Amino acid sequence: DVREPYEYEAMHIEGSLLVPRGILESACEWDYEETEPELVMAREREVVVVCRSGQRSVLAANSLQVLGFKNVASLETGIRGWKDYDLPLVDGEGKNVDLDDADEYFTAHVREDQLRPKDWVDPV
Repeated sequence: DVREPYEYEAMHIEGSLLVPRGILESACEWDYEETEPELVMAREREVVVVCRSGQRSVLAANSLQVLGFKNVASLETGIRGWKDYDLPLVDGEGKNVDLDDADEYFTAHVREDQLRPKDWVDPV
């Protein structure tokens, strides 16, 4: 799970390992403060990377492949899709999350200043 700790605390797939995207590269190598031994030793195992919607996990899966992980996949729909299939999620204390209550977590909370201006043209 490459989300941030506060996201993981809210809900995650039981048994998943939290490795935020920002520390992923050092977490999967020995001798770093962020080293996660389980991840370091998983280069030959199947690794499924998950985030909220599947965007960060695609980038993280690519990074893992570059670092020598042999069997990496990204959960395309993230935990949002996991929830949509009514699969279980737990909170930071390991308690089951009410999937109806999880909808609020997945609702976008975008401020007005974060929206694309109507006259915006993407530079190409």
